[in-house]
Amino acid sequence: MLGLEPNTPLEQCAIAAFGKEAQLMIMYKGLMDLARRSGEVLNFSPSVVYEADEFDYSLGTDEWLKHKPTKDASLRTDDKIIGAYSIAKLKNGEKSFRYMDAADIEKLRAHSKQKNGSFWTNHKAAMYIKSVTRQHCKYLPRTPELMRAIAIEDARDEGKQAQWDALDLPDGAVEVIRSAESESNQ
Repeated sequence: MLGLEPNTPLEQCAIAAFGKEAQLMIMYKGLMDLARRSGEVLNFSPSVVYEADEFDYSLGTDEWLKHKPTKDASLRTDDKIIGAYSIAKLKNGEKSFRYMDAADIEKLRAHSKQKNGSFWTNHKAAMYIKSVTRQHCKYLPRTPELMRAIAIEDARDEGKQAQWDALDLPDGAVEVIRSAESESNQ
């Protein structure tokens, strides 16, 4: 499955039930792993930004990003997220980053078939990180597997199911999918 482990503590991807369908969902850790496989991306550092954090960035010929998270855990709640970013350190020593404010991420969410699903409502910070990481990966050195993962995610967001026969599923995965589909049909 793109060389990613589904439904494991690695949190690379999941086979998740969406209504009566079982679908592949690539997690942000899976996207980062696929980008690293290019050999050009050494490390990722994604994060959400909260209202109480010290945060600033600049684009252009001298790009930079500075983030000092608040130490007060009570101020790090989902309703106080103002954006998210992804930083990638490249093999040639350069750093690349992508920042998206909450309004930009919410625009992406609004186009998602699962915009009010449990992933967005129960894991908002992770979904913000996934959204910005996914956009960032489009500008980094890519592998065919990374581009395939992004295409799968784009199709799912558009309400189209990924074609299971086009995926390299591990042995037994099709039976897991069929089982999930059967259970959701009952």
